[in-house]
Amino acid sequence: MIDSEYVRSIARHEAAHWVIGKRLGAAVGAITLKFVHEPGTSSVRVDCHAAVDRIASTKTVFEIEQYLRGRVRASMAGAIAQLSPNAVATIPAAMGIWENEGQDDYVKIREFCQILRNIQHGESDRQTAKTQLNEISEALFLSAVNDVQQNKVPINDLAERITSVVTEFNKSYVFSNEAIFSVPSIKASFPSA
Repeated sequence: MIDSEYVRSIARHEAAHWVIGKRLGAAVGAITLKFVHEPGTSSVRVDCHAAVDRIASTKTVFEIEQYLRGRVRASMAGAIAQLSPNAVATIPAAMGIWENEGQDDYVKIREFCQILRNIQHGESDRQTAKTQLNEISEALFLSAVNDVQQNKVPINDLAERITSVVTEFNKSYVFSNEAIFSVPSIKASFPSA
C-alpha cells in the first residue's frame, strides 16, 4: 500500500509546478505520476511530471529573461510546496528535496539561473559570478515562496484530488487539464482558461 502522506507531498510538488506555471503564463498540460516499487525491496522510485511549457516565442532579451525567471519560479515551487506545511521554506530545506526526487528540477534551476546571470552580468571573475548567481537564485526563491503562499488553496486542493486517486504502485496516473479544472479552486483561480 502506498503511504498517502508521501503521495500527498509529491502531489503538492507537482500541483505547485502546474499552478505556478499556469499563473506565470506557461502552457500547462497533464500531470503524470507513477510510484514504482520493486518487489522484495523497501525502495520506491517516483516518476512524476507536470507538463509546463511555453508556446509563445520570445523575441527580445527581456522576454527571454522573463521566461527564464518564470521557469525557475515554477521549478522551485515544487520543492517549496512539497515541504511539510509546518516547515519554513528555506533553500537548505528545498535542497533536501532537490537532492532526492527533485534532481531534474535542480538541474533546470541552476542552468536557467546561470543563463540569467550571464545575460545580466556577462564576464566576471569566478567569485563575483558565484555571488551574482546566488543573488539571482535567492531572489527567485523568495518570489517562488511568495507564489506558493499566494496559491496555497488551489495547490493543496489539486494535491488532495491527486492523493485521493493515486492508490497503487507501478501504475501511471494521468491527470488531464479537464480533470485538473474539475477542482473548484483551480477553476476559480483560472476562470478564463
